[in-house]
Amino acid sequence: MLDAYPHLLRAGLVQRYPHAVINVIVTAIGGEESASGAKRFKKDVLALRPDLITIDYALNDRRIGPRRSRAAWVEMIEAAAAVSVPVLLLTPTADITPAG
Repeated sequence: MLDAYPHLLRAGLVQRYPHAVINVIVTAIGGEESASGAKRFKKDVLALRPDLITIDYALNDRRIGPRRSRAAWVEMIEAAAAVSVPVLLLTPTADITPAG
């Protein structure tokens, strides 16, 4: 769990800013894709009043395809922007949908 991107980001920030108070709260559910995450975003993420949100559904989103994935990501980003919380997108997955 400590090798997850949010914790690695925290480790890097702590090195750069050793006196800062940095708390990482993981709200992820293992195996969840962004469409499911978007449904609980306001209740389970924004309710914690974060200073920064990282979103990382990359590999799990391959199951739902780029159109549904993009819609969910946009929904979460817009909800965060509405309350002035910046979002850092992590490991976006390339669209591997066959052409045609």
